[in-house]
Amino acid sequence: MVEAGFKIEEITNFHFWPMRPALAHIPWPRVITAMGYHLGQWVMNLFGNKVLGDYKSIYASIPRAE
Repeated sequence: MVEAGFKIEEITNFHFWPMRPALAHIPWPRVITAMGYHLGQWVMNLFGNKVLGDYKSIYASIPRAE
């Protein structure tokens, strides 16, 4: 993105990868999937939300010409 001229403002990881396969392939009750999701997010946050994410959200902007 930087090479294309964007300024990266923030990168956020989503979905703790060990939890996603366990939650996605078994029809768990909603209360179990919710707890698993939040547990996975908590584990990711222990590492500063910098690693372990299955997906990434990138907030970027195009710098204004001055």
